[in-house]
Amino acid sequence: MIPVRIMFTKGKNPFSKLIMWGLDEPISHVAICFFDAFVVHSNIKGLNITSLDAFREHSNIVFEHEIARYSRSQTVMKMRELGKDIDRAGYDWKYFCFLFWEALKSKIMRRELKINGVHHDKNKYLCLEVAEKYLNMHVRYDKDLYATPMKMYELIKKEESPSGNFSET
Repeated sequence: MIPVRIMFTKGKNPFSKLIMWGLDEPISHVAICFFDAFVVHSNIKGLNITSLDAFREHSNIVFEHEIARYSRSQTVMKMRELGKDIDRAGYDWKYFCFLFWEALKSKIMRRELKINGVHHDKNKYLCLEVAEKYLNMHVRYDKDLYATPMKMYELIKKEESPSGNFSET
């Protein structure tokens, strides 16, 4: 069986630092790793697949978690499903700008970041949406509180058994 991991990272670029500042979190990104070799994620270029080595050049993996194990054929099938969306999926800039605006307001007003009634483009993704869509994750969170990368990590870790496979790097 081949492990599929979800990785929580902090990027080395100014954009990632801006995200961490806006969210007051130590991580800025979520990605999925197949075969310990390929990483699927959404960044400013849209939805893409890159090698794990190339991904590590631009990101520091802070937390990672084995989310599933598939047979070789199942893993290939999951990768093919991803390939169907790669060419036509972009980064959800409109949603990102909305979230950044809300984060900025919450920092100025010194209140918790809350998002209500947000609708975003179904053919464009933020990194959290990629994790939810392709791993069929149903992270439960307060409907008024946007699930940030760190909140996703905390919720997944909380739902794990005491012998969960989380590792901090």
